Amino acid sequence: MAKDVIMPVLGMNQDTAVLLNWLKQEGEQVEEGEPIMEVETDKATMELDAPASGTLARVTARAGEEVKVAGRGIGVRKFGAALGDGVSIGCNAVLAPGTIVGRGTIIYNGAMVRGVVGAHRLIKLRQTHEDVEAAPRGG
Repeated sequence: MAKDVIMPVLGMNQDTAVLLNWLKQEGEQVEEGEPIMEVETDKATMELDAPASGTLARVTARAGEEVKVAGRGIGVRKFGAALGDGVSIGCNAVLAPGTIVGRGTIIYNGAMVRGVVGAHRLIKLRQTHEDVEAAPRGG
């Protein structure tokens, strides 16, 4: 099944980003999480990863082009998280605006998530505990 690569919102008031360079070419195999393009915003230059494994079938934006980010250009200024089918989110979990979560992912209670999360992942809050002997109270 085809999966679109959508320019994510990388900043609070960002409407566009410049596609600097494709790191993979049409027809090339890519692995989920592998860098596939380099983009530039008004504040940073960064690599964006493939949202899924497969073949880069069709490139619609060329290097040097200014590309609208997801949800922009259609009157939407802010949006919450985009969730795939079958996503389960525990209570008190926090998803930052613009977070994209792949289908079948489970996010445990209290976890904080941002960016792009691939399909069929398990996201947990990981805390460390320290056992310290307390001094006796009173006298």
